[in-house]
Amino acid sequence: MHTEAPRYDIDACSFPESCSRIFSFWASGEEGRIIASRDLSNITDSRRRLREAANDFETCRVWPTATWEGLGPRFLWHMFAYFIGVTSKCEWPADFGSDDDGEEEGAPQGQWLHELPYWDSKEDRRVDLFLNHTSSIVRLFLSSYSRRAGFIWSTINLDCIAPVLEFFVKYILRRKICPANESSLRSSICVIDCAKKELPNIAVISKRLPDDLSHGCYVRLGWGTPEHPGLPLATEVPDRISVNKDARRITEDEAQGVEDTSFWETSYRNLCARSDCIVLQLTFMPGIVEQSMRRIKRMIPPTCEFPPLSFQNIGISANAVNSLLSSYVQLIMEPAPVSWDRGELPVYTLPTILKPLPRGNQSTDRAHNPFCDDLTLLVEPGTEVLSLLALGMGLGGTWVQLIPKEASFGEGRSVWYIHNLSIITPSFWAVDL
Repeated sequence: MHTEAPRYDIDACSFPESCSRIFSFWASGEEGRIIASRDLSNITDSRRRLREAANDFETCRVWPTATWEGLGPRFLWHMFAYFIGVTSKCEWPADFGSDDDGEEEGAPQGQWLHELPYWDSKEDRRVDLFLNHTSSIVRLFLSSYSRRAGFIWSTINLDCIAPVLEFFVKYILRRKICPANESSLRSSICVIDCAKKELPNIAVISKRLPDDLSHGCYVRLGWGTPEHPGLPLATEVPDRISVNKDARRITEDEAQGVEDTSFWETSYRNLCARSDCIVLQLTFMPGIVEQSMRRIKRMIPPTCEFPPLSFQNIGISANAVNSLLSSYVQLIMEPAPVSWDRGELPVYTLPTILKPLPRGNQSTDRAHNPFCDDLTLLVEPGTEVLSLLALGMGLGGTWVQLIPKEASFGEGRSVWYIHNLSIITPSFWAVDL
């Protein structure tokens, strides 16, 4: 029999805070909920057992009340329950998950789901897939489905979505609802653990990349085109800088609506004055500009301290340049598989060369192939973003190659900075079973 859910005062705190507190509350009383749950031993059909247990999971616990539709634990639970077929109906927010202005009023809920390659309209089929391929289904829900449905645009949802699934899967396991599928169910826990770490970090990463190093490289070197020229080569920063539109765009996010132009002008001046970016401008030149989706293959930590740089001694030796490069974190970025999104995001489905290598600068080495060649992204050491990144994460944006002007600089190897970042995907990204 059900017992009355314990009272929990969540009205006295904000919705985001109540979401965080509710998981601690759930954890403290989960054993009692297991004991108080209905006896389902007389039900032999695994689908029915799962559906009954899913109903118990929802009704035996307190849920925070959302202040906006499409947010929070209960909303995410309803989406997941519908996704795996334990419920046949779901209350979708208006225009949720669809950008189609022409969709008819009264169209079936979740109509857009039928466009997805892994979707099956039969609830029983979805339940079977969940029980037999739990890890794959959870990966789909937490990655490509969440992006397509729009969950990821809310920080609250990024914080809540994985814990809700974790409580449900562990609830099913502890009640031994589907013992024949226990191995499959347990396989999803490692995916959920990754999601608990990575999904909340995505919002922060999007605000921290490009970092000041990449911003400084763009200010100093640009793309090497009339549209993105960079600054004229100089060793000193003028007292007064005429800030152009590109400069303002670099720092307007940091200003957060501040009217005073002195804020972003100061930020721009600081980027111009970065000694390391000036050294890179003196020793490297812009090469290829690539727009693509790439995954973090390896993270190489700095091998030396940031070297002292003085413009009085810039004859700039190869050792000084190599020491500078070694003081950065280097992210080895590999191309994403061509089918990484099944064409869902046309701009990043295939890599695009926005600017080829300049004539007269063709290397004797094999030309850069965006479909198979790795690139090395320079990132400032000691920044918060490094602790938030994970191997296998995907970053989609515009990458700018820096080619050494002399073979001794950087041992003749190109490095890259990121001009803009448009997409971040978790390491467990999936688009199909």
